[in-house]
Amino acid sequence: MPPELVIPEPIRKLTAGNAEEGIILSWERPKARVGGPRLEDLGSFFVLRGDADGPMVVVATLEVSDRDRFRQIQKFRYLDAAVTMGVAYRYVVRSQTLDEYVSADSNIVEITRLPPTATPRNVATPTVR
Repeated sequence: MPPELVIPEPIRKLTAGNAEEGIILSWERPKARVGGPRLEDLGSFFVLRGDADGPMVVVATLEVSDRDRFRQIQKFRYLDAAVTMGVAYRYVVRSQTLDEYVSADSNIVEITRLPPTATPRNVATPTVR
């Protein structure tokens, strides 16, 4: 296959949220190559971050070590704790094969670092008889 067809398909469902410790990113495992065949040699992810209109830079490289396992991880997460309250950030994630073929950027997520909101607890409603 030509090299441009063996790169992983880009991640399409990158999400971001505020957590107590920073910004948490999550995405699903890429399953195929651009040319169609199943992606079985996923090697790592690159997490890129930019603020405002600044350039995107790699802030983390995450190795994938579950290739030989029967049950592989399907959803990945990364906590970016090196962020400042009140600042807006942009993120993308790229995946890479063991042969160092790198995907195109994922969808871009934009988020402002804010304190996480408390999740309301379920409140029991008294029943009237």
